[in-house]
Amino acid sequence: MRILLLLVAMALTAHLWAAEPSVTVSIQPLSHHPSDIPPHVGHDCVNQQASLNTGAITYGLQYSACWDKAHETGSGFLEGYLGMPQPSSANWYAGGFLGLKINGVDIGATRLSDLWIAEQGQRGNLKFFWDTPQAGVTISLVALPGDDRLFAGVVIHPKTEIKSLSLRLLSYPSYFTSWNKRDGDRKIMTATQTYPQADGKPLTLNPSSQWWLAVYDTIFDPDKGEGDGGAAVAFVPEQVTALTATVGSYACPLELEYKPDTRVIRLCFWDFNKHGNEESLTKLKATVGPTLELLKGFEFAPLALTQYEVGPKIAGAKGQLGNLPGGEGLLAKLTTQGEELQRLQKQVREGLSPTPAADEKTLQEKLAAFEQLLWDVRFFVLLNG
Repeated sequence: MRILLLLVAMALTAHLWAAEPSVTVSIQPLSHHPSDIPPHVGHDCVNQQASLNTGAITYGLQYSACWDKAHETGSGFLEGYLGMPQPSSANWYAGGFLGLKINGVDIGATRLSDLWIAEQGQRGNLKFFWDTPQAGVTISLVALPGDDRLFAGVVIHPKTEIKSLSLRLLSYPSYFTSWNKRDGDRKIMTATQTYPQADGKPLTLNPSSQWWLAVYDTIFDPDKGEGDGGAAVAFVPEQVTALTATVGSYACPLELEYKPDTRVIRLCFWDFNKHGNEESLTKLKATVGPTLELLKGFEFAPLALTQYEVGPKIAGAKGQLGNLPGGEGLLAKLTTQGEELQRLQKQVREGLSPTPAADEKTLQEKLAAFEQLLWDVRFFVLLNG
């Protein structure tokens, strides 16, 4: 009977463990290959892929650039540099869906400095870092367990005065029409109006009221048996000063101008991934309001590092030590290490460092050392109390 109860308990524990929602994040090694894209034919080009799997959807990201000696220590453009090859082959473009310009200079002209996993499990957090002459730029892509959204934070640490800040987003809704010699029927939906296909005619939109956009195709609709389904994006309207969109028969680019003093550009992306237009758009309209409220205060730094409560830990340890003789040295260490942790937490949270990956690693190591010090306090109190 005891063995049976043990087996039941183990099975229940395994079930609960398996049911715990989580996000899995992976990064592939950087690869080199000769380019066949003019004007980089024969040049040494690089590609690095990564993914975030929420259990509901997998978002794939990739960095692509030309690092040939022809560009000295800089980087040449292929089609773009930050792409989204998953979950759909269409929609947010694999060859480059997001591009940022600071003072008119694209960050893609600088080689990617670092790509790392900042979090996985309760959240997935993938970070790209460019150390450009204008600013250090970290793009954090965060996914939540069981969720179909991809939150993006573009953290900017200026090295010079920023006079202009612009973002370009590129999608091919649902299907590569021209590549496959097919005609589609593109649409861009906003909160106030739906715009029909109109090649080469940029639309001037109102970012205050049209702060989310869905791109889709009424012909290439999974409900009709073709296409990948559409995509969408939302942004914080208070950050954006100008917005244009082009409903092309092939590509649908969006151009966003930001206030120059913006330090964290906040976005949320969706890829409807084989779901039909009616279902996807209905769900989007129901959830985009709460998503904006979440986005406005979204934390793109690793929560386990930045939300660790140093002050209460020190207060608790001080209470344990009381006036025990010999505890002064431990108390001094607690105070010194605690102050250093709080300084690093602020630096990581606000993106104030020129070496964000190294700082996150340092903070993680110092938190581990601080936890060990708390155990030293407990043992000291046990032995001397």
